[in-house]
Amino acid sequence: MRRRCTVGLVLAACSLLLASCAKAPAPDLDALMVAYYAALGTPDAVSAIDALASSGAASDEIAAQLRKGPAYADEFQPGWSAYMMVCPDERERPFHVYVPAAYDPGRRHPVLVYLHGGVRDSYTVEQMIPNRLIWEWVAAEKGYLVLMPHGDGDATWWSETGHANIMAALRWVKRNYNVDENRVFATGFSNGADGSYWLAMNDPTPWAGFVPMYGSLDVVAYTTHFSYPRNMVNRPLFACNGEYDSVYPAWEVFLYIRQLRGFDVPIRWATYPTMHTFDFFSQEREPTMEFFATTVRDGTPNRVVWETGDSTFGRCDWIRIDEIANVGNNEAFAEQTLVWDRVLVDPGIRISGTDDQGAHVAAVEPHTAAEIAGLTAGDVVVRINGKHASLARTLLSSMVGLGPGDSMVFEILRGDVLQTLSAILPEPKAICRSADLIAIIDAHVEGNTINVRARNAGQYTVFLSSEQFDFASPVTVTTNGDVSFQDLVEPDLRGMLVQFARDLDRTRVYEASLQITVEPSS
Repeated sequence: MRRRCTVGLVLAACSLLLASCAKAPAPDLDALMVAYYAALGTPDAVSAIDALASSGAASDEIAAQLRKGPAYADEFQPGWSAYMMVCPDERERPFHVYVPAAYDPGRRHPVLVYLHGGVRDSYTVEQMIPNRLIWEWVAAEKGYLVLMPHGDGDATWWSETGHANIMAALRWVKRNYNVDENRVFATGFSNGADGSYWLAMNDPTPWAGFVPMYGSLDVVAYTTHFSYPRNMVNRPLFACNGEYDSVYPAWEVFLYIRQLRGFDVPIRWATYPTMHTFDFFSQEREPTMEFFATTVRDGTPNRVVWETGDSTFGRCDWIRIDEIANVGNNEAFAEQTLVWDRVLVDPGIRISGTDDQGAHVAAVEPHTAAEIAGLTAGDVVVRINGKHASLARTLLSSMVGLGPGDSMVFEILRGDVLQTLSAILPEPKAICRSADLIAIIDAHVEGNTINVRARNAGQYTVFLSSEQFDFASPVTVTTNGDVSFQDLVEPDLRGMLVQFARDLDRTRVYEASLQITVEPSS
């Protein structure tokens, strides 16, 4: 009897415990998500991720919440506002944000990030106000958000500080406003255009496209970070230059544009008969607006190409190079570097006029055939390669068909003495400085298979989204023809939350990732 009573008491206690457990409130997922969004960008993000990871919620349920995103504040300040931000160099710099009166927190809005010129100087908020007018009309008319950070002193757009400055300001806008992540554009004038080119080569992931105005690819030569033009195939560019621009002459920039086209970079380029001013924009306005309206970033591109000598800049879209190492298993890739080939297309003579004698030389440009041959101001060019130079168009056509190793022959009058000067055209000089060891990946998605061609990539990571892959079936990754992975993929809730915190991108939620170690070739 006593034993039966004991058993009864135990059963009763278990029943009470089960009832207590059944009545314990389940974690409020909505509340946890609100706390997670609020913590992004703060030290509290780690604990917010921990709370969600231990909530018991299913990975696909949280992924759906991330794709939906947070609720944005109904109250906002329309027009321009300036905010301050501490940059990595511990200097405080402003950034300007324009919110259109038509802003609706319930829908996603495109963002134009404008990078100003003259980055070597420092500016107050008041000094930058005239730059606000450049895109304000777009924001007001089309309902776009505009972000204008300050890039000055040690925060040039192509420096570590300047890049971090841009991205931190963009993250701030994403946290506070409903941004269309697939329509975020980087544009700029002069040095700002240089910065747009630099971003296209080094960090295209957050951007839909780039609009460099009156800038140059020369940025690859003077930046402290190595840049790789191959990476520009990942996003479209919409560029222009001025024909009379003394800072970035259109003919000079064209030397690079034609090389980019040879690399299959999707770049549209136009020239206008203006100097280094915004006078061109009345003609450029409509084509630019069409580019903004019709360019949408693909959230799940089926191809990603990436080249780098620094794993700090190892990621593009859903692939990241983690280790640069020659493991003896390499694909061959054609070299793609920008070269300074002005000497092959421009004789380098600036003329004051032509007459029956020939072309009167006002100046000789450096690093050109004319300088190599020894021409000077005051000479009169009678013939170039046997063609009489009394017509200006002879100067423009004199280099056609010539290449490295060919001779350029000038017959000139120096005073009253007829002389013959010549130059052997040199090989073009590469302006892209690169690391000693460079990794390249060209990755294609076909169904549930990722085929990777790689060179000097010891390790790389593939980020996987259920919007691109079927997690109910095995995922296959091949590297240079060998199978690197083939199995079902398990969602990684914590990894998904960490990556979302970095990207702040509702269109790119990665439920899983695979780190691939490239095996040496047998």
